Amino acid sequence: MTPDDSTTAREQFFDRLAALSAHEFESFVVDLFSATDLYRNIRREVRFGAVRVDLVADFVGAEHDARMAVVEIKKSALGSADLVKSEVQRRAVIKQQCPKAEYVLVISGRLTSQAKRLADKLNMVVWDPVNLWEMAPPSVLQQLALAKPPAASASSLQKGAQLQQTLLEIQAGEVDAPKYQTWVRDVLEYLFVPPLGPVHYEDSDADRRNRRDVILENWASDPFWALLRTGYHADMVVIDAKNYSDSLKKQPVLDISHYLKRHGCGLFGILVSRKGVGAAGVHAIREQWIASRKLIVCLADSDILQMLDAKDSGARAEPLLQRKIADFRKDL
Repeated sequence: MTPDDSTTAREQFFDRLAALSAHEFESFVVDLFSATDLYRNIRREVRFGAVRVDLVADFVGAEHDARMAVVEIKKSALGSADLVKSEVQRRAVIKQQCPKAEYVLVISGRLTSQAKRLADKLNMVVWDPVNLWEMAPPSVLQQLALAKPPAASASSLQKGAQLQQTLLEIQAGEVDAPKYQTWVRDVLEYLFVPPLGPVHYEDSDADRRNRRDVILENWASDPFWALLRTGYHADMVVIDAKNYSDSLKKQPVLDISHYLKRHGCGLFGILVSRKGVGAAGVHAIREQWIASRKLIVCLADSDILQMLDAKDSGARAEPLLQRKIADFRKDL
């Protein structure tokens, strides 16, 4: 098999995993454990006090030291930091009863970079599709290849892939700034419209002094966007795109803050930039919130790509935005 063939096979494997139902994914993981020569005596639906886990397996060769793998299986389009955090208490309960147990979280969606860092920090063992691909025997891979193809529409997958490909062709800097601005508009429409909309592009206020790159009207009944509207005065979502080669400093934060008015669009804005926001920008964002209750979230290209992956997988893009807001509030 050539390197290109191997890459194609792996991507097809990821697509098959994404198409499985929660029950099918759990069965696949059980089959994987059964097919390897690392585990024996596999049991499903095992209780440790008040905690129930999906799978328990003894390590081969560990008959005398009671080592076992305790496995929780999650069908999730995106392996977020929240998902990792949610397993910490469960692991603690199990470790109290079985100190030699290795707690393993198996997820169907790829881990975000933030989740990977958190898992490493917490010493949490997490297997995502990359790990499953590397450890799955050929018999299990063949079984998965016979599964029903992904149910997601070809058009949605094509749109996300096209947007990611377009970004590769946009160079950071002033020359390609209009292209990046258009790309950000197209991405946000794909991610959030509906429920948001209509969309306004390069719209100026009445005195023509402030021109907003993109505005998304927020009349949504969706719980997340409704909460932003009532809790953060996000009557409209104001977006500014910055095609800078470095992380953002103070001035872009001040620029978007001028657009945020309680009697106008509202007090919620999103800065989209190539490399996110630096220390000076973070300080400015905090100042705007504390002094004027203007909430500004900065999304880097890496954040946007994660959101596109989630959307293509049939999940929502909003959880990453929600996590950004929660992390900001907790760090104050």
